[in-house]
Amino acid sequence: MSRRGARPKVLAFVAGCTLLLGSAGVYVWRSLSEEAEASIGENSGGYEAPRDIPSSLPAASLAGIRAAVVTEPANAAWGEPGFYARETARWREWLAAAGAVSTDPAHADVLVLPQQLCLGPDTRALIARHLAAGKGVVVNGLLGARNGRCHALPDTLLASLLGGRGSVTSFAPWRENSYYATVLGETALGAGVPPGARIEMRPANQLVFRSPDRAVYYSDFRRAPVAARRQRYFDGAIARSRVGPGRVVAFGFELSHLIPGWSEWVSRSLVSNAVTWAAGRPVAQVAPWPGGRRAAAVLAQDVEADFKNAAGAVDLLERAKVPATFFLVGRLAERSPWTTRELVRYGEIGSHTYDHHSVERLSEPQAEAVLGAARRATEALSGRPVLGFRPPEEKFSLNTLRAWARMGGRYVFAANNSRAAAPEIVPLGRDTLVLLARVSDDDFEVLDRSRVRDRGAMSRHMLRQVDEVVAYRGVYMFSYHSHMFSRDDLLPVLGSVVHALKSAPGIWIARAGDVAAWWRARAAVHVQAAPDGSSVTVANTGPAPFRDGVLLVDLPGGEQKRLAIPVLPAGRQVSLRLR
Repeated sequence: MSRRGARPKVLAFVAGCTLLLGSAGVYVWRSLSEEAEASIGENSGGYEAPRDIPSSLPAASLAGIRAAVVTEPANAAWGEPGFYARETARWREWLAAAGAVSTDPAHADVLVLPQQLCLGPDTRALIARHLAAGKGVVVNGLLGARNGRCHALPDTLLASLLGGRGSVTSFAPWRENSYYATVLGETALGAGVPPGARIEMRPANQLVFRSPDRAVYYSDFRRAPVAARRQRYFDGAIARSRVGPGRVVAFGFELSHLIPGWSEWVSRSLVSNAVTWAAGRPVAQVAPWPGGRRAAAVLAQDVEADFKNAAGAVDLLERAKVPATFFLVGRLAERSPWTTRELVRYGEIGSHTYDHHSVERLSEPQAEAVLGAARRATEALSGRPVLGFRPPEEKFSLNTLRAWARMGGRYVFAANNSRAAAPEIVPLGRDTLVLLARVSDDDFEVLDRSRVRDRGAMSRHMLRQVDEVVAYRGVYMFSYHSHMFSRDDLLPVLGSVVHALKSAPGIWIARAGDVAAWWRARAAVHVQAAPDGSSVTVANTGPAPFRDGVLLVDLPGGEQKRLAIPVLPAGRQVSLRLR
């Protein structure tokens, strides 16, 4: 089919999809919960990034909040030996580490009840008084499924608090090594967590909630919602509810079943946010993207084989006035000076090494030598600093990250086992890098692994992934290649993605370096809500003014405020009133 004949069909399809993207979000994406994947836990790329990548997630803080962990000895008889004691100890440890004040139930802002299946009349009365007084309760496990003597009851106290029968159930057993849950951005529970962060846990009869907000939902490895017993919309991993003047937060999983590392780091923030909201305090965060936009998108080309094809993509992107990023293989760029000048003229230039040889097995000194030589060659071609690096085949190690950071690089764009759908600040000793992780398919996966050949099907597949990224408020990092989607016969598919991104409201289309710079600036902005909920202090600890920020504040009543942050010079702070 000729390019001229293909374009009208593709663009007609895009026009029909624009409405879908315009309403993209959690409510649209929920319908995917009926499509549980058979490949849960698999990384279709076949490459596993380092699991020991450190994270600079902000430390969870519960300073000034009084919490009481309530237990009943009868519960120790349930579950595997020692489990009740381990789970209770984990909750105590996390609360103390976050700065919560341990107190007796009568003086607590929040009651924490881990795995309290057996619940006697005194504790039930305590919970009722606590909620009636406008305070909070945080639980996990089937709270009150049995009485004080551990005899089964017709219904659970947990279900009564969350909306009655049918509001909670358990997963049917799966033949999988892990369960996953994904955290949505711009939610009270997701404050301080990169949007689309995915946690992993061992299967252990987790609970599932028919929650109205689904800020944290059960998913497969690729973040598609997974419903209990395939029942539609029964996918919440954590539930929040107002009970009279009080507040309840219920976790469907156990802290002691989380996989160590990233999943525990993210879950510490979930626990902190849950306890803060249950205590009647506002939960404040800076919106993920400038101006409060709903998501970000980066179109990044690996310019390697068929190097000259890249000029066609430049023409397409320039006509659409869409920012572009190009990662050059230095040796090929030197051989194609005209194409290289076109890329430099229009887009941001990053390094894709000099010869496209893998760098993942290099020692740190070796990586520094190889990456340094490639960077110098690329800077000589572009005439400006090269701050971004794209590893060949996306394969890297901690040595790769350390070497790039040490020579002044600012960001690395690669797959990171899809643990977050937003940038991460990676601490590397005295240095830091922004890791831009790709969670959506690149053109290689669409063409080769998925065996998709119809251009309309390719467009539909990618537009659905854009919809998903918007739903969890992440960044759509689309990687394409000079020998694939830059070919004349496939440029219309790239054009359909560009058109859809431009047509969708609330998407910030930017260069990779701009996204990395924004995320670094955002990470330097700290927010602190006043204990009485009257105001939030926003402080800029970064070296440059912070602009175009939006403050999100989830109030104890359940509503969310969005407040514009004034331009904040370096080292300055401002207090924004909530009342």
